[in-house]
Amino acid sequence: MHQIEVQALHAGHTPQLAPKQAIFSRAVHLRDAKLQSEISPRIGCYDGKCALLGCNHSKEKTMRTNWREVAKFFSGFETFHALFHAGLLVSGTAFTLFGIAVTPNLSTIGVVLHGALAVILGVYAWGPKRP
Repeated sequence: MHQIEVQALHAGHTPQLAPKQAIFSRAVHLRDAKLQSEISPRIGCYDGKCALLGCNHSKEKTMRTNWREVAKFFSGFETFHALFHAGLLVSGTAFTLFGIAVTPNLSTIGVVLHGALAVILGVYAWGPKRP
């Protein structure tokens, strides 16, 4: 009976109990919450209803994407491609890949485009934050 009462209170439901049972159940719940908060004060609800371990009725935190970190990754990605095309351009290497002829002219375009994209992403990623 005690476990059911505590689970009902824990889930946010008010069980239909006799007054003495309700007072006892609430006291047990508060005692358990106090013990839990003394052991680990950071575990529990954020809305103040209870602090029992494993509480599921708290407000769930949603994950946010940090777009600056994504831009840092792609800035490095584009920098690699710009340097790769620069290496092909300096060495004068020409080859065919999947039917596309990679020539020094195409490498020049690759250096300019990938380099510009890397700079733009780098400025966004490491630049000053907007208010």
